[in-house]
Amino acid sequence: MMPYGNDHTRLAGIIREIQKNRAVVEFPQFQKRISIPQRCIHSKIQAFLDQEQELEIDTWYLKKNRIIPLFEPTLR
Repeated sequence: MMPYGNDHTRLAGIIREIQKNRAVVEFPQFQKRISIPQRCIHSKIQAFLDQEQELEIDTWYLKKNRIIPLFEPTLR
């Protein structure tokens, strides 16, 4: 089961398109592009498209879309 919470992850991303309630974001370091609901983005979105910026995004959404690993390795 995937935990839901108030965790946010900061990643460098490039906003390629802004729609009514979504932003299409490309993550160059992961070579992926996804559509993210604006309610899941907690940083201010710069008005300039196609420029890399730091984005703070709900961690659960990044995990759901396989941008970051689902589970963190645990030390034993």
